[in-house]
Amino acid sequence: WSGSGGSSFDLIGAGEGPELDRQFVATILGEHTPFAHDIAQSLQAAAESIGVQFKFIFAGQYYLCQGYSSGCGADSVKAWLQAWMGRWEGIDSFGQWEHSKTLEVGIAGSSSREADGLAEALSLHGDRFAANPDLFVCGDSALFCWLLRRRATHRAHFSHVPAFHILGMVFFQYVPYAWHKEMLEDYREWWLSHDTGTDSFA
Repeated sequence: WSGSGGSSFDLIGAGEGPELDRQFVATILGEHTPFAHDIAQSLQAAAESIGVQFKFIFAGQYYLCQGYSSGCGADSVKAWLQAWMGRWEGIDSFGQWEHSKTLEVGIAGSSSREADGLAEALSLHGDRFAANPDLFVCGDSALFCWLLRRRATHRAHFSHVPAFHILGMVFFQYVPYAWHKEMLEDYREWWLSHDTGTDSFA
């Protein structure tokens, strides 16, 4: 974290700057509720050791949401992620899109177009800082923060905010087959630049 000497990037975004006497805002993006809450708990414990307090915004967590403080109530990101998952119901063993009336010729739209849909959903989240936190926490799947930070029209805004990526599933989970080469090549470039950028991968 900025000022602590213990991190590769500074916290910037929702507030006026990296001050250790205020509460920082972290948006946790992903569908898996237990995973997101485990991340939040671990991150808060680490942050408290250097005098930082976090407010966590849970964006999209609908899977196994019962009994968690983030709840199962609707929000725009949950709706987008649930719609995305629903488009996989007819997928075959090679990752091809099938049986989807919302996708032309049975395949996904361009990654940029789909990314803009996710960005719009985040901007419509009930918390006004969801799309403009001090920190993005990208949990479980690799796909969603890649879309937001590397393919959205306003990716310059999203990539300006530091992000901590904690991947918990296979790399191509929920990734259309037609995007595999594009995502692999871009992720390699992204990974190689992470020491000088705003992304930290775990």
